[in-house]
Amino acid sequence: MMHLVSKIDVQNSFLAIGFIFFILFGFVIQHFFWKSRIMSILASHRNVGIMFPNYSLLKHYAEVVSISLGIIFLCLSALRISTGEQKMSFSQEGRNVLFILDVSRSMLATDISSANPSFSRLDFARLKIRSIIEALGPERVGLILFADKPFLQCPFTRDFKIFLSFLDSLDQSVVSKESGTDLNSALELAHKTLSKSNSSSKVVILITDGEDFSKEKQNPYKKMQNDNVSIFALGVGSEAGAPIPIFDNLNRIVGHEKNDKNEFVLTKLDAKNLNNLTSEIGGEFCRAAFGESDVLKAKSMVEKKERQSFDDRVFTIKNETYHYFAFLSFIFFVVGQIIQVFV
Repeated sequence: MMHLVSKIDVQNSFLAIGFIFFILFGFVIQHFFWKSRIMSILASHRNVGIMFPNYSLLKHYAEVVSISLGIIFLCLSALRISTGEQKMSFSQEGRNVLFILDVSRSMLATDISSANPSFSRLDFARLKIRSIIEALGPERVGLILFADKPFLQCPFTRDFKIFLSFLDSLDQSVVSKESGTDLNSALELAHKTLSKSNSSSKVVILITDGEDFSKEKQNPYKKMQNDNVSIFALGVGSEAGAPIPIFDNLNRIVGHEKNDKNEFVLTKLDAKNLNNLTSEIGGEFCRAAFGESDVLKAKSMVEKKERQSFDDRVFTIKNETYHYFAFLSFIFFVVGQIIQVFV
């Protein structure tokens, strides 16, 4: 179907350019006969040389031929005629870096900065991901969001602008309204996503407060370890804990979650769980902090992986000849003007 559309487009181009050529050529011929007719009216053929001393029939023909050739070569240039094709291969080296971001309700807790009480764990996590992205080189990055269920928010891409646009769109509206955090399912999805890549340089950067209500925790760890997947866990939140805010439809805090005893539910950073997770598969755990120390640790883990080429692409480049026709068109138009003005 694409080949048929391309063929029709080429035919339409030829018809359009041919139509333009005949219009321009018609104007040139009309101008030639109009000029000859004016001269024949003003003077007889014998007296043309007296009344128009610079007039020459040969000069007039040469001018018409030169401008006509200029039009012909201009139309040939517009056709973009090629003499052949050459293929060029392009490949980029890097690693597959998959971010897993916790968007459960506990990530709305605001125990990050006392100076900014509205700065949530989710805001801090987004800031850290952006900082890591800016510190990385030309890697392939993807994003998984998870709470009670995981989903792939951004497939692997080399375009950091696209990735950051997905990241910037995250706010409290994406936070799951269901309770629970299933880290096991998130790691399962991460393993499946990474398994689709032929590259062996795979890194998972997990950003969460560590609270996990998964039932089975061993299977995804072993699978990732067998596939040589490195994992870097970045813990956000405080071990002292903070209540979970409740938002209305206008994203305003209207209260905090309470349990059956009418007590505020506190969410805490579970550093022990994250430390156990990473130690089982030879990863690394780090508490998120203001500054660049945690970002540099994440970057260091990524750089331990060997760069590999991915997404080899072959481009077909045509050997264009339009510039030769354009140059000849320019020369003939200039010659036509010189004949008209100076000869």
